[in-house]
Amino acid sequence: MLESKPEQEALSLQARLRMIEEAEHKGPVRSVNPRQKISDEDLVAIFTKIKGKWYRADDLREALDGLVTVNTKDPKRTPINSSYLRRLRGLTGHRWRQKRGTDAKGRVLVKVYVQKR
Repeated sequence: MLESKPEQEALSLQARLRMIEEAEHKGPVRSVNPRQKISDEDLVAIFTKIKGKWYRADDLREALDGLVTVNTKDPKRTPINSSYLRRLRGLTGHRWRQKRGTDAKGRVLVKVYVQKR
């Protein structure tokens, strides 16, 4: 039933803060979108970790298997799908880019970085 107005106003600030604290979810969160394999928080955590460093695409593909698609077969395509970088831009407010290179043995390398303005 609806409470009367004086009873609703009677909730103290401490009681409201306690209610908010109890409403917080601390467990794992899955995306509502069934096409997303990785949650936003995990995506930000992974790309923040690899930002600014060169990685072998094969090793990165193995490490991120099932979460982030890494292209190692077609040399004309970018190693990391641009949809992940687009999602990161919306989540972090930074423009994410990637570079492709090769090492001395000819293996494909990839570097993910934030573009400076």
